[in-house]
Amino acid sequence: MPSPQVVHQFFCEELSAKLQYRWHLSEENYAKFSVFTPKEEVVFKGLRILNVLMGSPRSEVRRMKQSIIELIPRVMYRRHGGSLGSRTKKDAFDIAIDGTLQRIKHKLANMLEH
Repeated sequence: MPSPQVVHQFFCEELSAKLQYRWHLSEENYAKFSVFTPKEEVVFKGLRILNVLMGSPRSEVRRMKQSIIELIPRVMYRRHGGSLGSRTKKDAFDIAIDGTLQRIKHKLANMLEH
């Protein structure tokens, strides 16, 4: 039976996280909210993800939960017309637009230099 400390799980390959969520989830902060489990260990050696997660100290789980709570606005889409408090925080769409604009700005700057 799963431990009560294992509440939510999100599985993705490391490269997928880096490519698809680069603006939303800062790579240098991955250790604050994630547990890396090599895919090869799971697929070829029978490592059970649940066993890895259950092996995490409760204090670390609490810290990670708090980090995830802080990340939630960055990975969710705000409801149009939501409360004033939610409108002052950037949601997933805002972050993606900002990242796209920065990318375009960087490419234009490079084009002008050459």
